[in-house]
Formats: sequence, structure tokens, C-alpha cells
Amino acid sequence: HRYQLGVDLAKYQDFTVIVPFDLSTFKVGRIERFNQLDWGTQKARIRSSSQDYTTRMKPLINQDSTGLGDPIFDDLVNDGLNVNGFKFTQQSRTELLDNLRILLDKTKIRIPNDPVLLDELKSMHWELTEQGKRKVQVPSGLHDDMIMGLALAVWQIPQTPLMPESETIRFLTNGHSAGS
Repeated sequence: HRYQLGVDLAKYQDFTVIVPFDLSTFKVGRIERFNQLDWGTQKARIRSSSQDYTTRMKPLINQDSTGLGDPIFDDLVNDGLNVNGFKFTQQSRTELLDNLRILLDKTKIRIPNDPVLLDELKSMHWELTEQGKRKVQVPSGLHDDMIMGLALAVWQIPQTPLMPESETIRFLTNGHSAGS
């Protein structure tokens, strides 16, 4: 199997969330959620998760690289991880969440029956700004960390699940070539 991880960073009030996504089954794995940890410990947890989901290839990590996430991104890249920085703007956040909504609406991805994640998803809603643009948010006092981690984990996934490596090998050894 091949994996992609979504990492939404936080330190005190909000939570850092690491969401693994299996590109062969389109299923979300065990989500990690924590806060009140120093950045060194958080980087160590991200590195550990990357190792946990390394098969023949390191997983792609889509990580929040906005603000304080930028130096964390740099450190993880310097550590040799396969990290894609995602800068949150109003537009990029909307695109990210639109993508997640479409994947969920079409039941293309399978998410765990996690009460925190499900509560966050139920609380999220769309509003129009004074400028007439759509804005996604959760009610004041609630979190969206699990949603953002999930949205990052499934960002730019292929249209269909990847064929597991054993299936690819069997296909190619049965007389078929990649070009036929």
C-alpha cells in the first residue's frame, strides 16, 4: 500500500492532527490528535508517523505551512521527509474543503467512525462574506483540526485507488505490459 498524510499544526488551544490515508483502499487510518506539545516533540511525532506509513516509498505529507508551520515544514524537509507545504489562504482553504466535501458526497473515501471527527464535520457550514464569497467555518468555540487534517490527507489524490504493488507485479508477469 501507499499512503499520504495530512498534518494540521497547532500548539496550545487547537490540536495538531496527523491523518493517514491509504491510496490503495481510499481509507483513512488511525488519526493522531494532540496539543500542548513543544515543536520538537511534534516534529518527532510527524517523523514517526511517516516511518509508520513508509512502505517502498515515503508517504507524501501535505502539511499546513502557514505561519508557524513554515519552519516546521523546513525542518521536516531537511530531515528527508516527503513534505508538501500547504499555505492556508481563504481561497486555498475553500478549495481544500470543497475537494473534501466532494469526496465525502461521492463516498469516494472511507472515514473512521470517530466521534470528534464526525462532530467537527457536522458543525462545519458555509457562509457568504460581505464581499459575496463563500467562507467555510465551524461555530465559535469548536475546532476544525480533524477536518483540516483529513482535507490535507486527501488533497490531490488520484481519481481511483492505486493498484497494490502485488497486483501490479501479477498483472505485468501475466504477459501484459504497462503499455498494452
